[in-house]
Amino acid sequence: LLNNLKMQLEPNWSKSINLLWINSKEEKNQELLQSYHVNQMNCLYLIRPDKYIAYRSQPIDFNQLKQFLSKFLL
Repeated sequence: LLNNLKMQLEPNWSKSINLLWINSKEEKNQELLQSYHVNQMNCLYLIRPDKYIAYRSQPIDFNQLKQFLSKFLL
């Protein structure tokens, strides 16, 4: 899933975006997931460096994410 997203974003935005896969089943990630109220397995969050949630998709929709990013990234 993450590799698919990387392949779709890399041609235009690889220098602007860092992708991180967070496994919701791992105990060490529970605090982070709770802080953003993530309660669904199939979701995608775009979190800015200032920790603001810029985009959320439940379920994951790569096309909508690309459309959203195209408004801000050239």
